[in-house]
Amino acid sequence: MNRNRWWHVSVAGALLVVGVLAASTPVPPAWTTPAALALLAAFGVFYALVGRRALHDSRWATPTIVAVIVTVSVGTGLSPNVATLQCIAFPMIWALCPGGSLRRPILTCVVMAAGVSAGFWVSLGGGLDALVQGVVIEAVSVALGIGIGVW
Repeated sequence: MNRNRWWHVSVAGALLVVGVLAASTPVPPAWTTPAALALLAAFGVFYALVGRRALHDSRWATPTIVAVIVTVSVGTGLSPNVATLQCIAFPMIWALCPGGSLRRPILTCVVMAAGVSAGFWVSLGGGLDALVQGVVIEAVSVALGIGIGVW
């Protein structure tokens, strides 16, 4: 239970910090900031109702992983600050992927990095520069996420 309590504190803290970042640095168009904040709030409710169960009941692991990936990817498309949630998303993927194989968590990390890269592309206005920036950021992120996971 004590280990799970730290997850709860980490998720709540990360959502709070990212919410403040997103609210204090709005990006055009104007509707994206409230949408990003609503998405963060929705994930907070999801985590409180479902995600916390995934830490001790594997039946909830896949829906929680999907919610994490969607939240970080779509959220980054709304506000690049939401990409900061990767600090809990990669460890959560590693904690929740069942089995002793490295294949599933590695592939899941790559899927999330691809989604966040697409989110960066959208939030940074599209175009080649935005694509390159998103891919470079996510290449580093996924490499570190996998490195920490296999460590």
